[in-house]
Amino acid sequence: MSEEKSIESGKDKAAGLVKSVWLAGLGAYGKTLDSAQGQIDTISGKVKEVETKTGKNFTTFFEELVVKGKSLEEESQGKLSEAKEKASVNYEELLTQLKSGVKSIGSFPLAKMTKSGSSEQLKDISTKLDEILEQVNKSAKPKAKRAASAQKVSEPAE
Repeated sequence: MSEEKSIESGKDKAAGLVKSVWLAGLGAYGKTLDSAQGQIDTISGKVKEVETKTGKNFTTFFEELVVKGKSLEEESQGKLSEAKEKASVNYEELLTQLKSGVKSIGSFPLAKMTKSGSSEQLKDISTKLDEILEQVNKSAKPKAKRAASAQKVSEPAE
């Protein structure tokens, strides 16, 4: 019988220990809940202060910000898509021009030059440049002569 009392006593102690652990966990939960409720009350008070100062309901204000953010995101995505498309088109055009052998600088197209064609074109350009230089030199000589004669006239004779 003493053995039975001992087992009963052990069971009671174990049950008491389990109950104590359970109550400790429940107490921790209650303490956490009280702390969280206090923080919620503090935040709620601050939200009410902001609402009073701004004259807007915080929830409504937050929703307005979300709507504005979405519209800005859509706008920026649209502009980004446009820029990507333009860059892609410009890249494709440049690639096509390079593949076909046509090159351009601004509005001045450079014809596709073959070995024989390039020397002829260079000769033409050289001839035109020579003609232009000749015209510039001709117009510069009379001015230089006039300046020299004007200088001789203004010098006093000694």
